[in-house]
Amino acid sequence: MLTLGMDYQNDRVNVSSDYSETRRDNVGLYAQWQVELGRYDLAWSLRHDDNETFGHETTGQIAWGMQLQEQWSLRASYGTAFKAPTFNELYNPMLSWDPPFEPYGNPDLDAEKSESLEVGLNYASGLFFGDLAIFYTEVENLISGWPAQNTDEARIRGMELEFGILQEDWSALAALTHLDHEDRETGNRLQRRPETTARVDLDRFWGDFTLGATVAAEGSRYNDPLNNERLGGFALLDLRASYRITPEWRLSGKIQNALDKHYETVKGYNQPGRAFFVTLNYQQQ
Repeated sequence: MLTLGMDYQNDRVNVSSDYSETRRDNVGLYAQWQVELGRYDLAWSLRHDDNETFGHETTGQIAWGMQLQEQWSLRASYGTAFKAPTFNELYNPMLSWDPPFEPYGNPDLDAEKSESLEVGLNYASGLFFGDLAIFYTEVENLISGWPAQNTDEARIRGMELEFGILQEDWSALAALTHLDHEDRETGNRLQRRPETTARVDLDRFWGDFTLGATVAAEGSRYNDPLNNERLGGFALLDLRASYRITPEWRLSGKIQNALDKHYETVKGYNQPGRAFFVTLNYQQQ
């Protein structure tokens, strides 16, 4: 199957603050081709962007997959990417709270460019599923921090493991991600990125009633590029319940951060505490 397309994006800023640039256009042309050859899957994509500020950039991806057995499949992909900085990252005039009290915007930012390679193994049967992915990414001019800065050369490599069980009256899902990332020039860890994250979801079903919980954990991270300010890891508990009143109506409730954990992902900015949500959904049958 061949897909061809074009997209257009116009960014505008309409605020009282003084931005040195208030609009930017981006025109994108793309093509994607997918084919199945027996137990093999192939996909290829190509994209060309014409950005009013950062010029022309061509990126693409190629992916390959193979069905090993009925439940097992193998995949691999390689791709390049381009990311232009946002207006906030470029021109935000608001001053930072810390010395030397510089503006949050950095008009000298360059666009981000990256190359990524991934291989993965997947298992799926009636009640069980699992997935393992190993990836490697190199980034040129990585945009990070606030005020935003470019990291000339960054490397991110890691693995993601996911496993789940789906039963008639309950389900369980566990996921683990481990990253090894660094600034290639200094050898320091990239700022505000945990090395390890994990998540466990458990749900129980009783007819029209569902009860569930999620535990999500993140390891420690460094707040600054010099790795002088270390932020501790944390774990959060979310609770949820829902009841199908009729085939069309469902009432749901959720408690985020149920234990009211105090934590930071950026130094000086506390994340939300315990929060309650109630929703009523209607879906026509």
